[in-house]
Amino acid sequence: MIASDIAVFFHIDSDRGHVLAATVSVCVSITVMFFSTQECNVFRNALAAYGPVTYTLGNFALHYWPSLRLVPRAVGVARSWRYGDAACLITLYTLLHQPVHVYKCPAVLPHEAFVIGSGVGSVLIEAAMSCF
Repeated sequence: MIASDIAVFFHIDSDRGHVLAATVSVCVSITVMFFSTQECNVFRNALAAYGPVTYTLGNFALHYWPSLRLVPRAVGVARSWRYGDAACLITLYTLLHQPVHVYKCPAVLPHEAFVIGSGVGSVLIEAAMSCF
């Protein structure tokens, strides 16, 4: 997100960077929504520590607001789906850091499902943004 903001500030044509930032941000938003339904300790502990108002505002600011800012920059970038930068980045992250352990969740799916889902999901998100 920061790289995308810097590109906009300095009027640098960075379609590829905007697509990467937006795709990663949308993937994070989807992951947080999914894990929020899975009784993950990270989210439960944050809610208990900060209360519902601060938790909701903080969660929105950290996980959802970036997507709302970045997606409009990336939508309509011609052939953005063929870059695949986000798929590589997110799949590598998921290989190295098991989301179930990061968020301290019950194991609802095998780790391999998250790795495959992250790669396929990020490619689909990039493709969808290039269609609008």
